Amino acid sequence: ARVFAERVAPLWSKHARVLSESDAGASALYKLCTNLMVYGFGQVLGETLLLLDAAGLPRDSLRDWTSHVLPAPNLVDLYCDKMVSRSFGGDGRPVGAALEVAQK
Repeated sequence: ARVFAERVAPLWSKHARVLSESDAGASALYKLCTNLMVYGFGQVLGETLLLLDAAGLPRDSLRDWTSHVLPAPNLVDLYCDKMVSRSFGGDGRPVGAALEVAQK
């Protein structure tokens, strides 16, 4: 693991470090933790956008807040841009669900 961190990892990242020299599953557990953080960001942003929409407030006000409060560039800004504009696909078309689907 140390050879990887010293010789290979610097090619990919300046912040590489060995999580554990004895636990082979440490990297998988770390990946689950980071995925949970990304999921959490998306969940919080989504709930905030629902409240903004329900209150009739502009969606882009969330992006204004994240860009002034959090140091840029960051993962939250990336997701916030996509969620505010509803642009998740590579083709740039907005996505969303019909209200009728939610009312069933």
